[in-house]
Amino acid sequence: MKIQEGDPVILMLNTNDGVKEFRSRILKIYISGFVIAEPLYMGRPLDLPAGQRVEGYIMKKDAIYGFSSLIRYGETEEGKKSIILSWPEEWQRIQRRNDVRLEIRIPIEVWVEEKTDERTYMRLVEGTTRDLSAGGVKIETKEKINAEQVLVNLFFQEEKITVPAQVLRSGTYIAVDPRTKKTKMFYWTSLKFLAIQEEKKQQILRFIFQKQQELRFKGLI
Repeated sequence: MKIQEGDPVILMLNTNDGVKEFRSRILKIYISGFVIAEPLYMGRPLDLPAGQRVEGYIMKKDAIYGFSSLIRYGETEEGKKSIILSWPEEWQRIQRRNDVRLEIRIPIEVWVEEKTDERTYMRLVEGTTRDLSAGGVKIETKEKINAEQVLVNLFFQEEKITVPAQVLRSGTYIAVDPRTKKTKMFYWTSLKFLAIQEEKKQQILRFIFQKQQELRFKGLI
């Protein structure tokens, strides 16, 4: 795997507020390591001592690569701070970017175009995700989605991502309420994102890897 100056880097670090994601980029590459821009936390430089082990990811066009490295030391050049990381013993190709998938439930809105004899209108179907990737999403709703293409709103904490999607497959399943023992029927639908912008794809990938790293630190995956 070949890294280049300017490649985006994501570091996953423990903070007082839990596991956080810090974005940076590669500034220089040496035989024994590489230099990244010093990440900031709440507008201030992170205090990362030499010898601390860090884990991170580098995003390339073909895939995402994970690594584990040691902080060698920091340096300052023209008033800008940077961190030198030792060269990882190995790079782990995690998945092709669109194939990185996370089982997670977050709110989702699906806007479906419907027609009558008199007019065309957009109907809102609310639901939750069952799994998510940068290439598409599987969702669960109480109403059936009868359309070939839809408009999707994904909600990530304080962010909302809107993207058109194609309906690939759909079906039904029965769920049992553990409290009342009553059964309910839900609809599931697999959607493929269409013409998704690179910026939105990066937002989804960052969200997925942050959640995956949180689960790893908790020993859940």
